[in-house]
Amino acid sequence: MRRGVVAFAARHGASRHAQSDIALAVSEALTNSVVHAFVRQPAGTMGLLAEAAADVLLIRITDDGSGMTSRADSPGMGIGLHLIDQLTSSIEFHPGPRGEGTELRLRFDAPGMRRTADDLL
Repeated sequence: MRRGVVAFAARHGASRHAQSDIALAVSEALTNSVVHAFVRQPAGTMGLLAEAAADVLLIRITDDGSGMTSRADSPGMGIGLHLIDQLTSSIEFHPGPRGEGTELRLRFDAPGMRRTADDLL
């Protein structure tokens, strides 16, 4: 998923610096889903949707896991979300698909990004 979204960003004009930030933020977000979404429940699904616009890349990462709930065995907010916040121009949390899990919306200001006929990943 990470390689796909970076390739998508590159095709739409993102700079190498923007591509690096996108790769790291998406990697952290996907890792959070893998580590936290399916605790004490069967593995589920994750998804990623990217949309290019003028000077902006929008990414939605979804899972159908347990959602963002507090857990007694969680060490709390780790470095991952803080890092994602530093790399993006905005980050939003929403309920996931069909009201289950989590949807993370990332916005990257990426000068040079452009919308094309191939604007969705």
